[in-house]
Amino acid sequence: MRGSAIFSGDNVACPTLIKIRDLADKDRVRALASYGHNPTFGRLEKPVLEIHIPGFSGELAGRRLAADFRRRLRSEAAFAGPEELAAAIRRDLESLN
Repeated sequence: MRGSAIFSGDNVACPTLIKIRDLADKDRVRALASYGHNPTFGRLEKPVLEIHIPGFSGELAGRRLAADFRRRLRSEAAFAGPEELAAAIRRDLESLN
């Protein structure tokens, strides 16, 4: 999955602060979500939702998760490449502190 190469995440795309909750153990973590057409890598026909969970490494497939969308951070944007996208994600994460 391309998103994992830039930041650990699972495909879910417009940057938004969310809280992710694992329905099995009730842990809550802060995360970023983006809902859109992934314009940096070629516009997708159908929008996707991408979620980035800072510091997470592991497998989410098969786990039941819930997301609480808190606030919108910025509009979807096309970046020159993966490095610029990663820099924007880092700025988004810094804005959460």
